[in-house]
Amino acid sequence: HCEKPCPFDISTISEDTKERMKIHWPNFYRTATGNRDFWEEQYCKHGTCCTDKFHSIQEYFSDALDLNEKSNLNLDKALNKAGIKPHPTKKYTFEKLDSAIEQSFG
Repeated sequence: HCEKPCPFDISTISEDTKERMKIHWPNFYRTATGNRDFWEEQYCKHGTCCTDKFHSIQEYFSDALDLNEKSNLNLDKALNKAGIKPHPTKKYTFEKLDSAIEQSFG
């Protein structure tokens, strides 16, 4: 966490970007608060460390999503291949997630 307190405000993220995040950046460990707390944690842990590159929360998430779509590291595809899909109640162990990633990316 590079900036404390973390200035996360979900209302600064466009609806389009949030919809993309629901698909490509879901919280696989479902909680009562859904994706919001997960996204806040991701931004506070990683996004605040690169504010010289990403000048807003919106820019951080939209650029990260764009990079994921352009790269060969398609995590969604790797997890889906292993039968891991976002679900409101189903939880996945670290071992299952790690195994899926290892099988796809080595």
